Amino acid sequence: MAQKIAISCHGLSKAFGALKAVNDVHLEVPEGTILGIGGPNGAGKTTLFDVISGIQPPTSGRYFVNGLEATKLGVDRLCHMGMARTFQADAGFDTMSALENVRVATYFGTGERKRPGLVFDRVSKDRAFEALSAVGLKDYADVAVGSMPVLERKLVMLAGALAMEPRILLMDEPVGGLTPKEMATFIEVVQRLKRENITIVIIEHVMSFLLGLCERIVIMHQGSVIFSGTKHEMLSDPQVVEVYLGSTAVNHLKSQFNLKEVVV
Repeated sequence: MAQKIAISCHGLSKAFGALKAVNDVHLEVPEGTILGIGGPNGAGKTTLFDVISGIQPPTSGRYFVNGLEATKLGVDRLCHMGMARTFQADAGFDTMSALENVRVATYFGTGERKRPGLVFDRVSKDRAFEALSAVGLKDYADVAVGSMPVLERKLVMLAGALAMEPRILLMDEPVGGLTPKEMATFIEVVQRLKRENITIVIIEHVMSFLLGLCERIVIMHQGSVIFSGTKHEMLSDPQVVEVYLGSTAVNHLKSQFNLKEVVV
């Protein structure tokens, strides 16, 4: 049986005047997989997320979410279809507790509410606590987000996305500013999410994080996809080495993942 496709992009482009931030992107993300997207600053990675998540309409091209065309849909419709997203900034309501932050998110997502009401109900509290437990923060439920370290703040934001009960999760640079030990913790959390059959797409500059987590890697440069394949293939791709990683970084990553060095 053919694997279902969660996200499918066909010639997707986004222009701002003469600048093509996303240029003719063709991309498929199979359901239940983890895809990593890397590339230099300004490569178009976040703009691609903005288009796929409905924040920015594409200039041209089409894309589909779980088999349904989503090209002209906005953020709210995509959210109700099961797509959630986290952003680069670990934003939160600093004076509110972790549980209160996540409860806000329970009023969105696939369980759309026509009339949210003036107070939170018991269901929202249960869902929020489950989401905090899923990211390892059940003991932080009553802690004010503003007093939390960076890792815990990032996990609260992730819990908020999970409280929306997504089928697809987009994460934009989730481990920026984390130590290697903290990144390892974040990897464990994401691997648990994969077992729940959530399709995950991650933008990240920390290549060791992407290589340790993702089945497939996409590299973007100047708005275009210049590589799509496995981590082994990426580390041997001359164009990726030339425009993004450099031979020194590639040889370090190859050593880390027990692959032969490459001379470019």
